[in-house]
Amino acid sequence: MLNVTAAARYENVRALCHALREKNNIGAIESAAELLYQMLPHTVWLIPVPSHNGTAGVTMDLAVRLWGKALAGKQKSVSILTGLTGKARESLYEMKKANRDISRYELGMKADYHLRQMVRIAREQNVPVMLLDTVVDTGTTATASARATGINRILCVGLTGNHSKDKSK
Repeated sequence: MLNVTAAARYENVRALCHALREKNNIGAIESAAELLYQMLPHTVWLIPVPSHNGTAGVTMDLAVRLWGKALAGKQKSVSILTGLTGKARESLYEMKKANRDISRYELGMKADYHLRQMVRIAREQNVPVMLLDTVVDTGTTATASARATGINRILCVGLTGNHSKDKSK
């Protein structure tokens, strides 16, 4: 079961989430980081979730911005764990817009050896670890990332609530 912490319901941050999809939109990254920073525990290790190109792009930018805010404010401790990758694929957002089934789509999420070791150490030391994503909609990406890392806590900008609906119907 996913444990999702969102800055807001998707409909309230839709414009921001769309702006985050634009390459290098520093204003959107800063705005999203402002929303998320307030929600962070005092100490947290973040794992940026890969996008459809298989690597963490905007989620890495967000993680770095959150790390910078924590460093400047000296009130929180943020570390970034890398090593979660996926296979390059078509965007789930675009597939969903085209009414294509994404329920059995294989994302190929993999956590490398070093990431798995860092997660183990975090557990031993009771350090909170959270996956970082922009939007949780159906939960497909979040679930695949959680399976690969063993981490079910997700921090995101927007949440639709679709991930918690019964998909067996």
